[in-house]
Amino acid sequence: MLGERFLLEVALAEGALATLAYALLMAHALGLRIARHRNSSRLAAARTAVAAVLQADSPTSAVPAALAGLSLRRQVRVLAELAVSLGGEQRRRLLSLASDAGLVARAQRRCASRLWWRRVHGARLLGLLGSGESVVPVLFGDRRAEVRAQAAEWAAWHPSPLVIGRLIEMLADPSNVCRFTVKDSLLRIGRPTVEPLADHLSTRSGAAAEAGLTVAVGLADPRFLGSGLRLVSDQRADARPGRRARRGLGRRPGGTGAGDAAAGPGPERSGVGRKGPRSRRALAGRTGAGRVASRSGLGRAAPGRPRPARARRAGAAAAASRSHRLRSFRPRHGPDGAGPAGHGRPADRGVSGLTAFVSTLLVYTEWAVLGYFLAVNSFYAVQLISAALEVRRHSLMSWEENRQRVLGSDLAPRISVLAPAHNEGAGVAESVRALLTLQYPNLEVVLINDGSTDETMEVLEREFELKSVHPIYQQLVSSQPVVGLYRSRVKPGLVVVDKVNGRKADALNAGLNVATGELVCAIDADTLIEPDGLLRMVRPFLLGDDVVATGGTIRVANGSTVRGGRVVATRAPRSFLAGVQAVEYMRAFLFGRLGWNRLGGNPSFRAPSASSGARP
Repeated sequence: MLGERFLLEVALAEGALATLAYALLMAHALGLRIARHRNSSRLAAARTAVAAVLQADSPTSAVPAALAGLSLRRQVRVLAELAVSLGGEQRRRLLSLASDAGLVARAQRRCASRLWWRRVHGARLLGLLGSGESVVPVLFGDRRAEVRAQAAEWAAWHPSPLVIGRLIEMLADPSNVCRFTVKDSLLRIGRPTVEPLADHLSTRSGAAAEAGLTVAVGLADPRFLGSGLRLVSDQRADARPGRRARRGLGRRPGGTGAGDAAAGPGPERSGVGRKGPRSRRALAGRTGAGRVASRSGLGRAAPGRPRPARARRAGAAAAASRSHRLRSFRPRHGPDGAGPAGHGRPADRGVSGLTAFVSTLLVYTEWAVLGYFLAVNSFYAVQLISAALEVRRHSLMSWEENRQRVLGSDLAPRISVLAPAHNEGAGVAESVRALLTLQYPNLEVVLINDGSTDETMEVLEREFELKSVHPIYQQLVSSQPVVGLYRSRVKPGLVVVDKVNGRKADALNAGLNVATGELVCAIDADTLIEPDGLLRMVRPFLLGDDVVATGGTIRVANGSTVRGGRVVATRAPRSFLAGVQAVEYMRAFLFGRLGWNRLGGNPSFRAPSASSGARP
């Protein structure tokens, strides 16, 4: 069996690692708290100095001194808070302040870096400050899609004819995030885009002009009418032979097909033949025939025939050795030979075999348990490293990212939030108000009353002034009968479905039939969503065209302060069971999902094309 010293060393090593991890975690938390307390006063002083300069109340020399004590991230944060709401002369002053503080030069150097995330940061910073005409246009042809998308976002604030031409060329970019950003930038530029885009559409057809048509619809200019009609007619002409081709699917021309191929001869099996016959001696040695023969007396000399002297001496020595082993394992009470005759050796031999078997079983069990925990801990270490790399990549991508850009975009996909409710009249109004105040421009809230027997419907009718509408919708999935369909007079984005009780899954099916959004978000009626939660969840759909589903990080709200459907102060639960649940949620979402995502454990499925007739 494993030695006690070895097990003690393993236990001490695991305890030391756990203590070190806990100490590092506490040191990191303490360092963040100290840094936050130290920088709070510096941030306030820097904001005051920058605001005073922008109002022309103080000299510009005070700003570089106030920003010098802050890190680059905090300097950018101070200027970015003001840049989004400034224009004209104040924006030029802000650019002058940033240039005096050295931020413009640092951003330009980052645009020429070999690291892709530094190029993203440089273009993003120059976009906030309103500079970069000499370095950012080079990034339109960068090999990384993230850099090209950031350059396209910068172009919305620098609409020169050259920049507009490059943006129109990028409408055929293979990356989904680039196409989305280019279309959004062209819509933000507005009228200067119409003439070059009309020339572009006049020479394009098919999929190459699809993105341009989306921008043309948003601009709504009569000069796009001729190109639009021509492209629509081309698409209809292309769809006719496609239908004929789909009708011919499944036929086997000439009588050949999968069935004929299956009936043919199968591949030869190589290396599966039987081995040659073994020698009898080897077979007897493997099966223990020699031992069986010696025990049953078949291998002994015939009675009455004298054995050789060497055999007699070997037999005596073997008997003495066996007798010594038996006595050393199980000593008898009394002198040798005492006890019932003929019962000593078989019993001792049986006990010895059972003990040896149990001892061997324990050894193998110990090694199996040790190997299992070594394998599990090793895999957890790999998953932890993978999750750390994924968190780092996400933090590099989201550095000073302007999520509010999606709020003002006409290209944001419509999201339908499905919220089943059953006998939740006490808090249903508060939950619906929290959903309606989410930060998203194109939002629809579908609340499904799953056969509630309390005052849920009465509360909704009273609080949101519901009016009955004719239930006309396409039933994509089956569900229990819908009793009524209502819309709110004061909240146009609210739809209430009243149906017969069928549990949560059936309620989601009914909501899915009524929903009109391109994307669907299924939650519980008592779930609290962060104000920018939908902006974060829609981001993967903009980054890739092969994403079919995303999931958010779920946390336990026990112990936290909730006001108006929002978590205003995060605290750990006080009870032990809720605390264990909170830790398990953090492990599952921040450790498990991110680690598997980096390792390829979350598979990506190609979304169905528009020609298939499937609803996305």
